[in-house]
Amino acid sequence: MSLIKCDNCGHEISDKAKVCPKCGHITVVGEEKKNTMKTICAVICGIIIVVAMLGAFLLWHSNQSGETDSPIAANDSISNVQDVDTMQVEEAVVEECVDSVSEEKVNESICYSYIQALYDYAEDENVSCEYFLYDITRDGIPELWIKTGTCEADYTLMVYTYEKGLYKTICEKPAGHSVFYKGSDYILQQYAHQGVATWIKLTYDGNKVMKKTVFEENTIGTDNDYKMPTEQIIELYTFNNEQPIKKAFGME
Repeated sequence: MSLIKCDNCGHEISDKAKVCPKCGHITVVGEEKKNTMKTICAVICGIIIVVAMLGAFLLWHSNQSGETDSPIAANDSISNVQDVDTMQVEEAVVEECVDSVSEEKVNESICYSYIQALYDYAEDENVSCEYFLYDITRDGIPELWIKTGTCEADYTLMVYTYEKGLYKTICEKPAGHSVFYKGSDYILQQYAHQGVATWIKLTYDGNKVMKKTVFEENTIGTDNDYKMPTEQIIELYTFNNEQPIKKAFGME
């Protein structure tokens, strides 16, 4: 700190003094400091106001941009979702149509192959040929069960199935003097001749039809009738009756 003289009375005062302590005169240095402080305060206040206004403007502009852009973005998103949904629906419809056509072709192929098999067996006028349908493989496609032969003594049961685009025989067994019954997942063959009866349960093991004897009886020398199964008896159709096959495969 240094001393200066008061401009009014000449008294020595501090260069930091705003007024002279003797005469009360406001000093030039004090006034300059006062004005300088005012200027500084004004500048600072101005800067604060400008910053505040700039911040308010940026916030307003951001809100305005958000309000303007959001609907567009939302509309774009909705449009994209709708486009994707439309494409997925179209693809599903195409796949469904292809599957439907493929299924119809498969059903048609099986239907007329079964019918042809029956006529092949019946080519010989001395051969009897009857059939029924039953899905023993549980795959939704009924197998063709053919009972064929020249008489009861040589009747044979032939079972044909369709698997992975191929036809194959899954059963070939004697079927003379036999009646067939439908179980929940099996066929019951009742053989009965000259007082002796045997019940044979036919099931599928994933490759071929398996047989198992489940009941036997002998009524020779008695007045007893054969015991009858509780399962539903199966009606056999003649080879030239194509209607049951066509109905099963939707080819009516």
